[in-house]
Amino acid sequence: MRAPSFGRPDDSFAHCQRGIHKPEPLRELMVLPLQVGETNLMTELRSNLPLEVQSLDLAEQIKSSSPLDIETQQRCLLAIAAASRAPASASQGGAA
Repeated sequence: MRAPSFGRPDDSFAHCQRGIHKPEPLRELMVLPLQVGETNLMTELRSNLPLEVQSLDLAEQIKSSSPLDIETQQRCLLAIAAASRAPASASQGGAA
């Protein structure tokens, strides 16, 4: 029995290559919770990764009537991360 023919051998390879999406390389790493000063974590990341490493201050990103000190940011980090991953309908109180 003969194997089916799909045209030239390089046709299927070219077709596969067109379907492969190459993601953008990572250029920046944001570290949470906020790191004050040059901590051991920030030093190690900067010395071992070929990209820009920054600590994210949530007080610069979130409007709040009370200050978002470091302790508050650390306590709220998991809730904020979970809310940012939730589907839009769930975060707006709609049914999933």
